[in-house]
Formats: sequence, structure tokens, C-alpha cells
Amino acid sequence: MTHEMRMFVDRTSWMSANQRLHWRDRRRRTERVRTDAGWIARAASIPRLERAHIEAHVSYPKGTGRSDPANAYPTIKAMIDGLVDAGVFPDDDHTRVVGPDMRRADNLDQRGVWMVNLYINPLEN
Repeated sequence: MTHEMRMFVDRTSWMSANQRLHWRDRRRRTERVRTDAGWIARAASIPRLERAHIEAHVSYPKGTGRSDPANAYPTIKAMIDGLVDAGVFPDDDHTRVVGPDMRRADNLDQRGVWMVNLYINPLEN
């Protein structure tokens, strides 16, 4: 059974591989995304998993043209760390997590906010 987790991220928390953020700002954003993702995972009652494949579908703000979903990796990494904090995975190393595979989703109807849907597909050990 695939588990889904949806999270909205505003521009004050969004991180892209193309950004050149000061280390303090990056840390603050990472902590916020990680903490929020942990709470969302708990609220969604995602069970403890030993192994899973993760797909990340990124919806961009209104008016965004072309994009490279792989650049969303810093935000999605923080979300996966939040899954570990919530007890979904014992760790997010290569023996536990396959992916994340990044995909582009449709744009949102508002500006300044991204939406990330994580699809967590349990795998056999």
C-alpha cells in the first residue's frame, strides 16, 4: 500500500540546489521543513517501514515556466529526514530508502508556495 504525504512550503522555507544561501538561513529552513514534515507524517499515521521507494512530485508556484525538479533535492531531503524523526524509517540510508525520484506536477494557483507530494511505496526486505 502506497502512503502519501502532502506538504506546502512557502518561499521562506523552500530550498533549491541552485540557491546560494548563508549557512544560517539554510539551517533555519532545513530545520523548519524537517520539523513540519515530521508532524505531517505523524498526523498522516504513516506506519514504520523498513524499506521503501519514494517518489517526490513537486508542484511549483503559479506562473512558473520550465523547471528542474531535481533542484528541489535540499527541500525533499529535509522532508525525508522528518520521516526518520517521526519514526517512519530507522534511518534514510541506501539500505532503507530508494530514491527519491523527482517528478514535476502541475503548477499551483497561488504564487510563492510549492507543494511536494511524497509517495512512499513499501518494499520487501
